[in-house]
Amino acid sequence: MRPPFERMDPEHAFVWEMKTGDTRTFGWFAVPNVFVAVGGIETNALKVNGKPDNGKYAAWRDKVLAFRQTHALSDNEISVEGDLAKLVTTEREQGND
Repeated sequence: MRPPFERMDPEHAFVWEMKTGDTRTFGWFAVPNVFVAVGGIETNALKVNGKPDNGKYAAWRDKVLAFRQTHALSDNEISVEGDLAKLVTTEREQGND
């Protein structure tokens, strides 16, 4: 099973896409287990002739970057961790048995 989150290009921007069967939500991780969503759209709306349209995905990435810039978020408010396993953990992994 594919993980529900995927980091978008360019990777150094730390914008993530959260995937469900029918939707895509775009945002970033502020800290582990805290995903800040800027917006989302139905998956089919990101396709042209049944195939993903890279330009539409890039537009959503740019919306996330613009939101962060408009709100002057500091580096402390954007996790630069690139390892999804460190960003999304379970209670057991956190030591909260």
